[in-house]
Amino acid sequence: MRALALVFATALPWLSPVALAGELVAGYQKALAADPFYQSALAEYEVNKIGAERAGRAYWPELAFKSGQRTEVRGSQTTIQIAQPLVDADRYATWRGAEPLEIRAAATMRQREADLLQRYYKAVLDLVRAAEQLRLSKAKIEALQNQSVASARGLALGTGTRTDVYDTEVRLALARADALTLQTTLEAADRQYQALTGEPPPKGFELAREKRVLIVQSLETMIRLADTTNPQVITALQAERLAELEVTRKYGAFLPRLNAIAKHTRASDGLSGSYVGVAIDFPLQSGSLLDVTGAKAGLAKTTADVVAARLKSKLEVQRLHALVVNGSRELPIRLEGVEAAKLGLEASEKSFKGGVRTLIDVLNSIQTAAVTVDDYVAAVLNLGTNFVALQALVDTRPVAVLEQLEKFLF
Repeated sequence: MRALALVFATALPWLSPVALAGELVAGYQKALAADPFYQSALAEYEVNKIGAERAGRAYWPELAFKSGQRTEVRGSQTTIQIAQPLVDADRYATWRGAEPLEIRAAATMRQREADLLQRYYKAVLDLVRAAEQLRLSKAKIEALQNQSVASARGLALGTGTRTDVYDTEVRLALARADALTLQTTLEAADRQYQALTGEPPPKGFELAREKRVLIVQSLETMIRLADTTNPQVITALQAERLAELEVTRKYGAFLPRLNAIAKHTRASDGLSGSYVGVAIDFPLQSGSLLDVTGAKAGLAKTTADVVAARLKSKLEVQRLHALVVNGSRELPIRLEGVEAAKLGLEASEKSFKGGVRTLIDVLNSIQTAAVTVDDYVAAVLNLGTNFVALQALVDTRPVAVLEQLEKFLF
């Protein structure tokens, strides 16, 4: 039975972790260039920047050219006019809105980068989890095959029972079936990673089996950072600023518009005229008062949205921070469990040789060791998921997050 324990212990990857220096960051860089959703976000960002730049030109002069038939007398005329807005509440609100539009565009882009980071880490998580489970499954199958041979030999020699043979065959059949499912899962994870990055995943993604920690700032610091840097909070704040300007715009409907005008007209009969002066427009409309009321209601909504965004951000930071801190404390305990399961397997083997334990007891020890390793892998990867989500709330740059994760995972 020593071969049984050795096969399983060798397959369990707690002995020699594979280092993949820079692979995690490199994969994200590839995703930036290959992911279609991120490319769409880049185009969206350009559109939003152009919109902000256009708003900043609200007070630029306007050139108008008009040519056509005159209505009063025969002939045609051509008019060229340059108008420089001087007083215009609508243009003022548009001009003031350039800055919040630009800030909102940048915040939206940072949110898209955080979304890509979380999708990329999810692809890596699925890949690593599937590879780890398949590796354990293959080790388990090999151990069960050895157990099957030993059970048959024991039955032939009269030291075993037919029940041992049947139990071993059932477990072996289930393990082989599970291996097919896990292989399919691994292939799907491989395709998902390749779809995201445009290239196959690097070989040898394998978690380290040693005590490592993820460094996070204090809860108070994280809450303060989230309140000022969380892209969702920033987006809500800029929406509130734009709503305030919309109220100004609607009130401006009751104010005149003042433009400096330079105008030149030439008729087909040779007559021409020029004018330089000021034009006043007073565009009163019956619905302007209702527009003001509606704008105020929109402002009240965006103000409430800011409060809600900040509250949601704070609660999420508190939740994720607790998960990351407690998850970091949990891992050393799980590592102790992995080592204890390994020692338990060795003890079961020795007890079996001494006639104290049965072959089924050894198989149960193998199953326990596999479960403890699988639980450890899940805990490590879930901790990484919570860490990524927490850093997204404080707008930590994706590369910095991945560099720390790489040191922690591999």
